[in-house]
Amino acid sequence: MKKLSSIHNTLGLVVDELDEKQKAMHDHIRNQRDTISKQRSKLKEVKDDVYMTVQHIQVIWREKFILTYY
Repeated sequence: MKKLSSIHNTLGLVVDELDEKQKAMHDHIRNQRDTISKQRSKLKEVKDDVYMTVQHIQVIWREKFILTYY
C-alpha cells in the first residue's frame, strides 16, 4: 500500500508539472498570435503606403508627360 501511495504522489507531481507546462505553452501561443496580428497590421500599412506612393508618382509622371508633349 505504501508503494502505491508513493506512485500516486509521484504521478500527482508529474500531472502538476504537465499542467504548468501546458499553461506556459498556451500563454506563449497567445503572445505569438498577438505578435503575428501586430506584424500583419504593420505589413498592411506598409503595403498601403507603397500603393499610395506609386499612385502619387504616376500622377506626377502623367502631368509631366502632358506638360512636356502637349
